[in-house]
Amino acid sequence: MKTGMMNYLRVWGMAAVLVCAARESPAQTHFNNGSVSFDLPKGWHAETRESDGASVMLTTDGSADAIYYVFDGGLPRELNAVERVMEARALSVMNSLHTTDPLTVERHCPASEREDLSGRKATRCAALVHDKDGNPAYLWYTAVPLDDTTCLIIDFAPADKDDFDKIKAAEELLTKTFSFVATKAQFAPTQDGAWQTYNAPDFSFQYPLSWKLQTNPARNEAWAQDNVGRTVSVRFVAGAQNRADTFNQCASEDEMLTQIYKADYEWRETSKAQYPYTSVTHDNYMYGFLGGKETWVSITHVEAWNKPASVQVWINVVPRAGGMYVVTYTHPSESMEVSEPLRKTFAKSIVFKSGPLDKKAYCNYLGQ
Repeated sequence: MKTGMMNYLRVWGMAAVLVCAARESPAQTHFNNGSVSFDLPKGWHAETRESDGASVMLTTDGSADAIYYVFDGGLPRELNAVERVMEARALSVMNSLHTTDPLTVERHCPASEREDLSGRKATRCAALVHDKDGNPAYLWYTAVPLDDTTCLIIDFAPADKDDFDKIKAAEELLTKTFSFVATKAQFAPTQDGAWQTYNAPDFSFQYPLSWKLQTNPARNEAWAQDNVGRTVSVRFVAGAQNRADTFNQCASEDEMLTQIYKADYEWRETSKAQYPYTSVTHDNYMYGFLGGKETWVSITHVEAWNKPASVQVWINVVPRAGGMYVVTYTHPSESMEVSEPLRKTFAKSIVFKSGPLDKKAYCNYLGQ
């Protein structure tokens, strides 16, 4: 069991951080990165993650135990609201860093508990999870609404008494010495100047500085993802031409949306005859925000006696002279006030470098 969970940690890339931390600061006893401050439990190492700049990870030698502090401006800053999404977000944080062997929830949070942390109101709960080999682990998560963001604290430990005792002992010291140095995320997703540009031969787009960028040259695709599962992506399908029929000037866009839905989402649906089950639906195809056609896909996972967890995906297919662009925005359940500004900011930043369709084509980019 420990071997499986340590492999999980290594694939994450945490092992490299652990080794680096041990080498650079062997006598580290206190941590302060300008966002959080605490005394380090003996044998533990802390690192600010360079990839997002707004999170801190603690690890300990010879164990898969990990504690993760994530500052997320997209999480609700009201306790009742954040309680509804914090389990899904905590699991997304773990699985977004480890896609080859994702964790699965075996027993959801039964009921959240309210508490104070460093003078702030917080809500806390736990879930039992397991990896693909069935190795169990505990996932504790605490949400602390701050002035300009929300801090999500995630504790991860294999379901082994030694690991359990080790992480609980660490939490006892951390709770006594922990404080928020700054209550605003260093790189809030909607903060002006906190976006950077990805530039490709066929398109460019902007994404928050704290997000991780990945590309797939074979598919002419690029996407960026944050630690809670929100994802933006652009793909260019060269040579895919718009084909209109008598009643539908966007016939090819409809066909492509259907292909994407069947290939990427529909197969996730399971029978509702027994729990748990997953339902997958999409809205009618509408004229797109960027031109062409768009739809929203909803993926909802339902388990007995637990609140459903859902993910929403916006897909906009846009025809241009040299092919079609596929633009997506994905987010876990969250309010429109959170998702819409981020989605629209990303969408408006996209530059389609393939020329526009003929001006007479109804489905061209914004009618240009």
